[in-house]
Amino acid sequence: MKLEEGQYYSFIALKTIKLPDSSDNLILAGPDNKKYLLPLIYYNGYDLNAKKEIVCKVDKINCSGKVFLEPLHPFYKEGDSFSFIVESFTSVVNKDYPESVVFSVRDILDNLINIPVGLINPTTKMGSEVKLKVERISKGKIYFSQPEARERTDDLKEGEFYDFIVESIEHGTDSEDFYVVKDINNKEHRLPVRYYSHYGFKEGDSFRGKIIRYSSGGPKSIEPENPWYSPGDVVYVTVGNWTTDETEEQYFVDVFDSKGFEYMIKMSQKPVNQILRCTVLKIRKGRPVLIPSNEQ
Repeated sequence: MKLEEGQYYSFIALKTIKLPDSSDNLILAGPDNKKYLLPLIYYNGYDLNAKKEIVCKVDKINCSGKVFLEPLHPFYKEGDSFSFIVESFTSVVNKDYPESVVFSVRDILDNLINIPVGLINPTTKMGSEVKLKVERISKGKIYFSQPEARERTDDLKEGEFYDFIVESIEHGTDSEDFYVVKDINNKEHRLPVRYYSHYGFKEGDSFRGKIIRYSSGGPKSIEPENPWYSPGDVVYVTVGNWTTDETEEQYFVDVFDSKGFEYMIKMSQKPVNQILRCTVLKIRKGRPVLIPSNEQ
C-alpha cells in the first residue's frame, strides 16, 4: 500500500534511538511495511514511549517522497473548537493591521501560542476565556483557523486551469502569511506564501492555476503554473550531498538545477554520476517533483 498525505494510519512503535545530532527519535513500523523516524523533541507530553500502537496523520510528503508523520494530539483535534485562557498580549503596528494587538494563549501541554491578528476581539482582557477552532497541528504545534473564511474551490472543476489575480497579502503570526487571490467568479482564495514566495507574486499580478487534490478525499486546491517547469520536462541536475534513510534502503539526494534551485530526490541506489537526468513528474506546492531517468 501507499501512504497518502492527509490520511491517518496506525503505526507500531519499535524502539527509541539517538541520532548523531543527539536527538531522540522513535522508530515506527508503518502499515506499508516500511520504517519511519518520529522526532520526539516536538512531542513533549504525548508520552509516545509508553504506547505500542500510535495513530499518525501523514502531515506531508515532500517532493522527494519523504514522509512526515504527525501523531494524534492527546487532547486537541483538528477541526474542533476548544477553550483557552488569554495569557498575554502585545501591541504591534504594520501596514495591514495598524496598532493591533497579538494575543497569546497557553495550551494544555504548557505551550505558548500566538493568536493571528483579528481572530479575537481586540478588547479581550488577560485572563479571559476564548473559544478557538484548531485548524491544524504540525510538529505538535497548534494553528488556529484564520479570522476570515475564504471561498472554497468547490465550484471550480478539478483538473482544469483558471486565471487568478493576486489581491493582497495577509500577514499573520508564526510566518503563516497568505496570498489572497480572486478567481474568475470574483471569489477569494488563500495560498500559503511559504510554498510560492519564489514565484515573486505581487499585488495586481495574474497567473494561471490548476485545480487539484493533494490527497484522496482532501479538499481541492489551487496549484499555480510553475514559471520554469511543466510535467514531462527533462531537467539535468547536479548532485550535492546524499544520505540514506533510517532503513538504509533508500537514498535522499540533494540536487541543484541550472537556475540555482535546490531539490531533494529519492533513489534506490547511491548516485554515481555528478550530473543526473531527471523528468518532472508533477508540480506540487510550488516545487517540481523530479524522478531520475534510471529510476522510472
